[in-house]
Amino acid sequence: MQLKSRFSSFFLLPLILTLTGCGGGSTSGDLDTTPPPQDLAVEFSLKAWIGAADTKVSLATTAEGLTLTRSTDRDCDLVDYSVCEVGQQDILASEVITDIAANLNQAAWYWLQDADKTSQPLTISANKFTPRSYHQAISFNDKLWLIGGWSREQNNDVWSSSDGSNWVLETANAAFSARSAHQTIVFDKKLWLIGGWDGSAMLNDIWSSTDGIEWTKENSYADFSARVFHTITLFMDKLWLLGGWDGTSQSNEIWSSADGINWTKETVSADFPKREGHQAISFSDQLWLIGGSDGSNEQNDIWSSADGISWKQVVASASLTFSPRSGHQIIQIENKLWLIGGFDGSFNNDVWSSEDGITWIQATANTEFSKRINHQAVAFNDKLWLIGGNANGIRQNDVWSSDNGINWQQQNNSAAFASRNGHKAVVFNNKLFFIGGETDESHQNDVWSSEDGIDWSQQTATADFSSRAYHQAISFNDKLWLIGGDDGIDTNDVWSSTDGISWIEENSAAAFSDRSGHQVILFKDKLWLIGGRNETENKNDIWSSSDGINWFEETSSANFSPRSSHQVVLFDEKLWLIGGYDNSNKNDIWSSDDGITWTEATPAADFSGRSGHQVVFFKDQFWLIGGKDGAYKNDIWYSDDGINWTPETRTANFSGRFGHELISFDDKLWLIGGMTDNGRENDVWRSEDGINWRKAYKGTLSLQ
Repeated sequence: MQLKSRFSSFFLLPLILTLTGCGGGSTSGDLDTTPPPQDLAVEFSLKAWIGAADTKVSLATTAEGLTLTRSTDRDCDLVDYSVCEVGQQDILASEVITDIAANLNQAAWYWLQDADKTSQPLTISANKFTPRSYHQAISFNDKLWLIGGWSREQNNDVWSSSDGSNWVLETANAAFSARSAHQTIVFDKKLWLIGGWDGSAMLNDIWSSTDGIEWTKENSYADFSARVFHTITLFMDKLWLLGGWDGTSQSNEIWSSADGINWTKETVSADFPKREGHQAISFSDQLWLIGGSDGSNEQNDIWSSADGISWKQVVASASLTFSPRSGHQIIQIENKLWLIGGFDGSFNNDVWSSEDGITWIQATANTEFSKRINHQAVAFNDKLWLIGGNANGIRQNDVWSSDNGINWQQQNNSAAFASRNGHKAVVFNNKLFFIGGETDESHQNDVWSSEDGIDWSQQTATADFSSRAYHQAISFNDKLWLIGGDDGIDTNDVWSSTDGISWIEENSAAAFSDRSGHQVILFKDKLWLIGGRNETENKNDIWSSSDGINWFEETSSANFSPRSSHQVVLFDEKLWLIGGYDNSNKNDIWSSDDGITWTEATPAADFSGRSGHQVVFFKDQFWLIGGKDGAYKNDIWYSDDGINWTPETRTANFSGRFGHELISFDDKLWLIGGMTDNGRENDVWRSEDGINWRKAYKGTLSLQ
């Protein structure tokens, strides 16, 4: 069937027809350009480690003496906080507070108070919506709302956020069926959801909600045909549906409704050509239609209408500045229209503005967020907001905001660095450092450091060495050393740094061959390099160096099979090699007391064969976490002797992952980033015992 074929490719391939955003009439606003008041807010940084049962909270010392109230009730009456759900209150001192309101599965709200001021509530949440596209985002009741969409499956979850950084799952399964490519709009003090695709059929049902949580079916089968990639816009106190695709062809029908339930066909064939993936918005007392796809080609024509029925082309495609596109977003703010991203044969992250809908000025050709389609843009709190989408075939759950359309800031409560895998963490100068890795955009050569795992400082955005992933980094002779890795091709260069900022190339082509996915460890006062891979094969050679520059081949072929993405740790004055990939995932364990001759301790440990895992020796035990055995793992295993392994848990609180980093620092285990089923992560977790894990969180409370 044509519909099934079209949608199978639609949701699996990145360069396909595209989804429109929510109606412009519901997201307009004005940027406040007046000077800030003299009585500026006083901001207090809050740091937290969110655990399974409670949260450890600390604030800046400047907050001492203030009152911190917490509850799982966002509408808590602070005067009578003790009757609120899990209501708690403390006068802040230097001690860390243990809060039982927030945990890994429960959001909570925090308020800061002095004698006569109370902050706005800060949402403490460890969770966020999964990466997705074909979703909807909208401003409603002073919050951002995200509804449904396509991740690895159709969704009917509903999330809200009062600040764009902290998200609360309002319902995991709303009353309407899971779907994507639907439309939402605010009308008559309600949220309305219309149509979409549920994975097997197109829809023309209509739902409404007064609170975003409880949904009422207003119409099972509206008068218009089931469709996707249409637009719903508020204009002249009516809802207007324009165009879309019904599984057979594009449409230029126009329908209107005064109540959201009963619909009138205004025209079966509007003046503009049939299309999908366009944008429609109410602006300057007219209804506007911009761009889209006719099924064969993207468009950049612009049409307007004073009544929603009769249309005139105000700009022909040949004369327009921005390229023909679909899957873009149009929103109104500061009496301007803003166009963001979309697909013109390639993915885009450009931003354009117009004061009249006709003349367009490019605000930026290349924003901070990645190029994408099928994202959402919303006007909220006097800013432009961008949420999720498809970035070159990779679904996103990032959130960005801008007060001018040019400069964009990512909004989150996790680490400042971009999500990644294949990075390398190392302890140096009593700090955590991590270097490079692979983001959704490209390989990286940035360097970051932190004293506490929450506040991260970028030492350099572009180090002297090339961008790379699956390299090795180690502290040796009072320097940081970076060795090999994949920068598009495998390398064998060696670099050092005394501060993580300035790097010296110690050897442009070391004696060992180009490689990535290898291991480097300090053993018997030397650096040892073990295995890895190049473009054609895995390795089992072993090299050593007493200075990091000059390398000596200890053996060209060790007893274990050639492999990469393995782990090597030091225990009991021996090197231990654990797992890896030799064209299949391994769970064998080998040891060596000289680095040259290796003995197989076990051909098959208790954990599954895997690669991209991490192993650290911590508090007199081996700890193995995650990796990939065909699936991303979040199991935790420990061993007293390196041979016999016990599962601590097969499903840790953090998601299964590959290419993450695990390191011992400050008498704790630290886990950073990695690749998961939902894409790359930039989360930071720590544990004092290897069993109980807490997630890093950072937020701000403001008193004014």
